[in-house]
Amino acid sequence: MRFDDSKPIYKQIVHFIHKEIITEVFTAGDKLLSVRELAAKLEVNPTTVQRAYAELEEQKIIYTIRGTGKYLTEDKRRIKQLENDTAQQLTENFIKEMMKLGLNKEKVIAWVMSAEEEENEC
Repeated sequence: MRFDDSKPIYKQIVHFIHKEIITEVFTAGDKLLSVRELAAKLEVNPTTVQRAYAELEEQKIIYTIRGTGKYLTEDKRRIKQLENDTAQQLTENFIKEMMKLGLNKEKVIAWVMSAEEEENEC
């Protein structure tokens, strides 16, 4: 995993784990790597991973079972909410960037529809 210097590493780890959940690399109830294992894999300080895991626990995405480790929530509604929140955030960011380019709502919608049609033809 490559890190962007403009954003805190722990936030990038949280985003990475969100993506892994949404793309079903992780599924409900999966055990996550330990803090030390993930830190070694990503070549970061364990404190950074601990901070990312703490944020995920606060979001109710993961939970800890003392003595055994950290697990992905089994609450499918919470996972679906994560997917919806992520899609909404990406959509809002996309629209903001398009508007910065001077494209109005109608042009953005037309562009998206055109791209979708091209995708369906492939």
